[in-house]
Amino acid sequence: MQASTSSAIVRLVIVGLILVALAACETTPPPDAEPEAAELAAEARARGDLDQALALYREALEDTEDERGRALLQLRTAEILLAQGEREAAEDRLEAARLEEPDALVDDLTAALRGRFAIDDNEPDAALELVKPRLPGEAGARGQLKLVQAEALAALGRYLESAEAYGEAEDLLRLSDDRERAREALWQVLMDAPMSDLQEIMPPPPDVFGGWVELAFFVRSHRFDRERLEEQLSQWAERYADHPAGERILARAMDEMDRPRVAAGRVVVLLPLSGNLADAGRAVRDGMLAAHFSDNGSDRRPQLQFMDVGSDGKAPRDAYENAVESGAELIIGPLTRDDVEEVVIGGDLPVPLLALNGVPAGTTIPRNLFRFGLMPEHDAAAAGRFAAARGFRQALVFVPMDDWGRRVNAAFTDAFEAAGGEVVAREAYTSGERDHANTLRRLLGVSGSRGSGEARMRQDADILFLGAFPDNARIIMPQIAFHHGEDLPVIATSHVYTGNRDDRDSDVEGLVFMDAPWMVANEGPAPRRAELARHWERQLADQGRLVAMGLDTYRLIPLLRQAREGRLDDLEGATGTLTMGHDGEVVRELIPVRFTERGVQRLRHDNGDEKPE
Repeated sequence: MQASTSSAIVRLVIVGLILVALAACETTPPPDAEPEAAELAAEARARGDLDQALALYREALEDTEDERGRALLQLRTAEILLAQGEREAAEDRLEAARLEEPDALVDDLTAALRGRFAIDDNEPDAALELVKPRLPGEAGARGQLKLVQAEALAALGRYLESAEAYGEAEDLLRLSDDRERAREALWQVLMDAPMSDLQEIMPPPPDVFGGWVELAFFVRSHRFDRERLEEQLSQWAERYADHPAGERILARAMDEMDRPRVAAGRVVVLLPLSGNLADAGRAVRDGMLAAHFSDNGSDRRPQLQFMDVGSDGKAPRDAYENAVESGAELIIGPLTRDDVEEVVIGGDLPVPLLALNGVPAGTTIPRNLFRFGLMPEHDAAAAGRFAAARGFRQALVFVPMDDWGRRVNAAFTDAFEAAGGEVVAREAYTSGERDHANTLRRLLGVSGSRGSGEARMRQDADILFLGAFPDNARIIMPQIAFHHGEDLPVIATSHVYTGNRDDRDSDVEGLVFMDAPWMVANEGPAPRRAELARHWERQLADQGRLVAMGLDTYRLIPLLRQAREGRLDDLEGATGTLTMGHDGEVVRELIPVRFTERGVQRLRHDNGDEKPE
């Protein structure tokens, strides 16, 4: 939802910028002086009066006999018609602008306009093919060519390249208001870019574009910590004293933080605080309280009330209804999948519920239901996307023979194949068994016998997805190598990592898994894991991910209203980068991490090559 809203905002900005670029191109007029009507039309277009500009261009066409001059006027008329939604009329004008002999300026403007048509037809690749060969182009057309390139790159998800193109387009615009519009589009693209893209180039080169990237990274990383954000912005302003972001973007960043965001003043949290899940419930609770007391906006902090739904507490649906009767404006929990299902199927949700787990497939999602949690499907989908992004195309899948295994198998497969990959074979194993020789030989397609000198694994797979918890992973990884899979990359979910250094992890060296920065690199928003470890070392060692989940649960409270309206930007959280998916599900995007002889290390990449941090 957020992406489509941002795209609409950028498109509105672009319409204005394209028209501005046309006005700029008139600073390089044709050899013959333009009629007075054309000059008046340019002024009308610059102030946004498109109807008057169109009428004046038509008048100018009647007074112009020069073939090249008429072609330029036809192109300017076509741009205005396109901006007004008159596509067919714009195409007629474009055809009328055709010249018998090549003309660099006319040809550049024609390519830019055809690129605009391609973008409107949802063909950004075609738009790039039209404008790229003509760049940098004639002086009077460079702005248009660059803007089309920037919008096409954004439509393809190449956000950083798009932002850089907007920055180059800004330099080509001569009016301050027009340059400001280009900066708005650039900033919006950086707000849409995945946080992982920004993280991978930090710190950026200290040039103008690097300043944009660094500013966006700080604003998005520290949106929950006003004190730290103010400190970072102050340091940024000193380093980039004359940066085009200037005071306007800086002021907006602080204004967004100051804007009232509270979706609920009184929040009731349903957690198992007794029984066999009490430790898990307390970890989530303590994470929420840590975020609560770290919230610098104390005047906007919600009031939290915790209600036990463990073995000694209330039944989950009864607890929800009691919370509604007590005047809760938002209810959070319960924690387990079964308890969430009990609340959801128990009746309507008159008060918004932020459930801390998912619901079974096929469940009708009622109004007022949001879901956030450490769902294994998020980890598996992230692994699928990462594998495909790294160029792997044929995958094997090895998961346990249970409901958890079926869920991660489906999530990995869906994400991997949606990104262009193919799962060529899959096998299920029995958790707890120590000998997986038969299933692995089938999965790896091993031919011949060990020691025959001719045995080898199948050749139609380039990666293996492993669904496993630590003990099983330590058993399975050496057996994969034994059965001739020692050169086969293996990727897994965060479940293979306990969150702590363990000598037994030498058996899984080389294994890549997806996890949150907070768990492996002391990154993410405050409070950092290292800060909490001074007081909660044991709890973080045992329940670190659930504490992180509590931190993010609290941070989501003031943003659920935005989420409901489809305006939730990506949030850099302790459990990953959070986005609002379909049907109110908060989805986590994770980072790749590898087991090494020195412990776990986050993977970085440069020009496509993976490198340990």
